[in-house]
Amino acid sequence: MLEAMACGRPVIACPPPYGRYDPLRDGETGVCAKVDDAEDLALQIKRVLVDGDLSSRIGMAARRLMVDEYDWPAIAKKIVTFYWKVASSRLERPSSWQSF
Repeated sequence: MLEAMACGRPVIACPPPYGRYDPLRDGETGVCAKVDDAEDLALQIKRVLVDGDLSSRIGMAARRLMVDEYDWPAIAKKIVTFYWKVASSRLERPSSWQSF
């Protein structure tokens, strides 16, 4: 899915059972189909194939999102920020850990 989005292609997917999947924003960076609903999936596929403006708009928005938030420099920055935050935090060890 991320590769298709990075290529500027519209993605049709079912949302995960635990909630929203961040990169896929229904109607903005992709299209969500109902889980276990073949008719809705067919409807969403037809919608993307027939509506060229929708397909193009979603594809471009998905590409922008991938470049802004999921390319390697952006991922590296997030990782470095996370590690810096963890490394700079001062957590006290419980007294039972003093021997370590």
